Amino acid sequence: MPRPLLHVQRDDVQPYADRTIGRAVLHDESGSAVWRGYSMERPWVDQDGDGRRDRRKSHIVAGRYRAVPHGWGSDAAWTKFDRVWRLLDVPDASAILIHAANRPLDLEGCIGLGMVRRDIDSDGRPDIAASRDAINLLRRVVGRRHLDVLVTDGVATDPSKAPHLPFADLIRPGQPVTPHPPVPLPPRDTAHALDVEVA
Repeated sequence: MPRPLLHVQRDDVQPYADRTIGRAVLHDESGSAVWRGYSMERPWVDQDGDGRRDRRKSHIVAGRYRAVPHGWGSDAAWTKFDRVWRLLDVPDASAILIHAANRPLDLEGCIGLGMVRRDIDSDGRPDIAASRDAINLLRRVVGRRHLDVLVTDGVATDPSKAPHLPFADLIRPGQPVTPHPPVPLPPRDTAHALDVEVA
């Protein structure tokens, strides 16, 4: 049975040494785009030059991963992030989560999602904002189900496998926010009894 797919597409140009910025699109089981927003990760860091990422300092390698619910049940008491997703079988990494984050300092190799790209701390570099809103939307659409995650570097070369949608430019402080046009959420499916309603 197909799973929802989150495509994280890193931007072609990464002009900032402390962050990797990109775009994110969530597709439902039928392949329809139901949400689009932005992603943030740490930059690629390989200080010892061995060709492998430095843990807790670097983003993960591009690839296709399966993500499982993390912190949704009895394990929620001991986790820093509840009701999120953990990527499986990531090379040179463990405990890579998809969670709310606004700046690179909020991440240790994980993937942060947000609704808009904005310089929230007036340092001239893009951050992501409305991150909790983005995660709450994923909670509503995906719930406690598994999720496929496709991480790509640069523009997708095969749009049928990794669709690319247009996005607005960076929003600067004081500039009015015009979010992406809303994508209607799919109707609640009672067949997914594990889904959790988010207030």
